[in-house]
Amino acid sequence: MVKKRWMVFLAVAIILLVTVAPLMAGQSKGITVKDSKGNVFTFKSYPKRIVSLAPSNTEILFALGLDKNIVGVTNFCDYPAAAKKKAKVGDAFNVNVEKIVSLKPDLVVAQDTISPEAIKKLQNLKVKVFVLKEPKNFNDILNNIKLVGKATGKYSKAVSITNNMQARLNKLTAKLKKYNKPSVLVEIDYAYGLYVAGPDTFINDILVKAGGKNVITSGSWVNLSDEKLLTLNPDYILLADTAYLKPDQHPYKRELWQALRAVKEKKVIDSIDPNLIVRPGPRTIDGIEKLAKALHPGLK
Repeated sequence: MVKKRWMVFLAVAIILLVTVAPLMAGQSKGITVKDSKGNVFTFKSYPKRIVSLAPSNTEILFALGLDKNIVGVTNFCDYPAAAKKKAKVGDAFNVNVEKIVSLKPDLVVAQDTISPEAIKKLQNLKVKVFVLKEPKNFNDILNNIKLVGKATGKYSKAVSITNNMQARLNKLTAKLKKYNKPSVLVEIDYAYGLYVAGPDTFINDILVKAGGKNVITSGSWVNLSDEKLLTLNPDYILLADTAYLKPDQHPYKRELWQALRAVKEKKVIDSIDPNLIVRPGPRTIDGIEKLAKALHPGLK
């Protein structure tokens, strides 16, 4: 009987050693995560003070329920409304390093489009900069959301968000199978010359998933002449820069554009919030759904 009890005790001890010891070891080492660049970060506890250096990152952080942890955002972070009340730290091209340091962040969440010099300055000041790569497609957007979730202790919430986004996309994809794919030009900027989204951008993937096809066949952010546009003659024009256009700059007011099919047929899409298109985050699926309905009026 004693021998049997001893064997039971030994078995329990082994189970505890196998299951609990690794957990204790993990606690002693801290929380370890990697960013998109492969940089490894170790925290004693999840970040409590976070600075965002991109509007898309800010939207991700808020969606994860980290409102109280966000201590700084860029000048352009305006969604949700609470983001406007956060301390401002410049933008991706004019980072206020001193302001960021003064906020004493545990983590700065940046895009890889940010100035490398700014990242280096922050790192030299022992500030942890978690970099997300600029997404090329919808899956990259989902992965960025989950990466931020891992780094902030909100991974289960991130998975819930991305699963919902994917489910909505799957449902839309099934509906779009019976529709043709109209050609579309996506205008990103007109004030400083006509810049449009090419196939090497996440915006192109948004367009494709909304049931359209890009009239631009190569490149990423393409500078296009009006003359070249006339030869492309898209079925639709999507304005992703309505926040910056003056009334007299609308395509319906542009003299050379009057010959375009999209202008003649009043198929310039200008009613979609451009941030749903140009900010790769939780609301991207909203942009895809709205764009799909604009391109396919009979879609329900």
